[in-house]
Amino acid sequence: MDKYPLDQILPHRAPMILLTDYDADSFSPEGVVAEVTVGSGDVFFDHALGGVPNVAALEYMAQTVACYAGLKARSEGREPRIGYVLGSRNLTLSVPFFRSGATYRIRCSLLFFDDGFASFDCGILDASGAVVASAILSAYSP
Repeated sequence: MDKYPLDQILPHRAPMILLTDYDADSFSPEGVVAEVTVGSGDVFFDHALGGVPNVAALEYMAQTVACYAGLKARSEGREPRIGYVLGSRNLTLSVPFFRSGATYRIRCSLLFFDDGFASFDCGILDASGAVVASAILSAYSP
């Protein structure tokens, strides 16, 4: 798989591209792994917390799903399309915020796909490999 710049696979534009990288070698029909390194320039950064509030986990996971969809489109010779998060289930947030300077790995695994509707098992891991957030995301791409 070719390594594309994030702005060529995500439908977002700065400053809303929150992911900082992805592992092109991890991409498969089953999923992908991306990364975010938290910094004070992040659009959701809270100086009082010294990081990004944990609710941003949903956006990190959604952008990883978009990364998967964009890479899948590119691998099939298509342009990436916009998609929509329809909801989440079983959201677990184990940290109050994502620490400034820390890098987190976000994994998404495809659970279901039919006629543009998809479901993904997502998790965010800290540097030690501990899961600090997880959810099942449902999405739709027309």
